[in-house]
Amino acid sequence: MAHSPLRMFSDYHERPVLACGQGPTRDIAVKLGFRDVTTVDDLRTLLPELDVVDVRRRRIQPHKLLDHGFYPLESILLLGEPLNWESALQLIIDVLTTNGLKEFKSNKVSYPHIPVFASNLDLFWMGDSAVPIPRFGHGIFLTCLEQLYKKMTGQEIRYKAITGKPTEVTYLYASELIEEQAEKMNLPPPRKVFVLGDNKETDILGANLFEHHLQTGDKGRFDKCDLTDLRKNFNAFNKYVCLILFPIYSQAHSFPCYTHLSS
Repeated sequence: MAHSPLRMFSDYHERPVLACGQGPTRDIAVKLGFRDVTTVDDLRTLLPELDVVDVRRRRIQPHKLLDHGFYPLESILLLGEPLNWESALQLIIDVLTTNGLKEFKSNKVSYPHIPVFASNLDLFWMGDSAVPIPRFGHGIFLTCLEQLYKKMTGQEIRYKAITGKPTEVTYLYASELIEEQAEKMNLPPPRKVFVLGDNKETDILGANLFEHHLQTGDKGRFDKCDLTDLRKNFNAFNKYVCLILFPIYSQAHSFPCYTHLSS
């Protein structure tokens, strides 16, 4: 799954986190290792005065955070596009601008904001045969969030990590799983990994970006993630792994399928 590499960020697993997505969002976050999970729906229930896109909610009596035993959030997980975007966008930006709902001052925006993890950058996905036209993906939601945040604060959202192809951290996680499997089979870590894919904008591009990292030690192209620091957590990581595939990597390569991320 696109969010699986978030298991590597164990430093954040014990901290209060806001999770956003559809379906069993809390269960997904817990399976990734996060222990103290608050969902966007939880925030709507806990602090109804924050979610007032529906004018009927503006008459709700305000609550005090401490009355609910609420602890400020320390990171955000954007696992997939949510329902009710307008509400989710408002609440996520509230969390970003108030240091995790800790500092409520109208003339002060907390920056740098708390760490943000996102998965799946796809702007679109193709509808089924009945309606074969592009549908909005999670990348569109991220684009909306980025633009609204910049409009309100004048600042860029800085991602702690972005997971899912073609980000380098995804291939780092895959290489760790390969080595774990080799160890279970009493085999040495592989010296070469061949990556095959049918999409040059995800499979092949991501593999080339990871190979580039192995050669140069550069940070993640999309999120500036410190991959070298993550690799220190893996004692079995084979520093001689190379990815052999079609040579399409280019510094000037454009990324039309993904949301624009600040450098």
